[in-house]
Amino acid sequence: MLYVSTSLLARVIGVIQLDAPTIRSITRDPRGTWQAAAVVAVVAFAVALGSVDAAPPAPLLLLIAGLIVWSLRSGHAAGALRHLDRDNRHIGTARFARARMRRFRAHGSLATIPTWARIAAAMIALYVLFFWVIGGFLLPVLAWLIFSGVAFYAGTHLFGEPTTRAEFLPILRLAGFALAPGVLAIFNVVPLIGDIAMLVGVVWGLVAVTFAIRQTMMFGTVRAVLTAATSALVTLVSCGLLVALFG
Repeated sequence: MLYVSTSLLARVIGVIQLDAPTIRSITRDPRGTWQAAAVVAVVAFAVALGSVDAAPPAPLLLLIAGLIVWSLRSGHAAGALRHLDRDNRHIGTARFARARMRRFRAHGSLATIPTWARIAAAMIALYVLFFWVIGGFLLPVLAWLIFSGVAFYAGTHLFGEPTTRAEFLPILRLAGFALAPGVLAIFNVVPLIGDIAMLVGVVWGLVAVTFAIRQTMMFGTVRAVLTAATSALVTLVSCGLLVALFG
């Protein structure tokens, strides 16, 4: 009997290399579900890192503009201008900056920041945390679950043969392992290279999951391609709607 390693890394390599014994071992091993979840988590982290945008979000710009207006109206900026000439006659630029900071602290100006500005800052922090980090992390997880559910239904009810028998969890495991090439999304922050890496990751993942579906559901290549293509399309539309609504 051919020995097939059950280690996470060996299984990832086996799935993306379209190794049939590795795929069959995953379908029969309940522990493979947690391994697949770990693979998806790594991919999701790579997607989150690759989706970080260097440009400041619009709410941050609005907060900065609001703080500038508040500073001008409250007289802090005017006070700095009044003291500028007088202080610069006696001290240099660096010492003048330190003197202004000491005066700023002494007057308790930090404590006078209005409540609306503090609330806005907290909301922006949540915005960045949710949409940049959590949003980027959750999207691959949702894509994994949606793809697996659609593949299970399409393979058993739409494109399956009368003798087709399949279970949801083996498909979920294999789809998770097939997502492994998605780690290339981490290069998305690099111009041009990121686009190529994303394309390679998507195509490689689709080929791997199509082969896995074919091996799991035991039907022909055409049916496997139709199942994978339908699942990918539904997943793409679903995730696209989520990004449009909350992104």
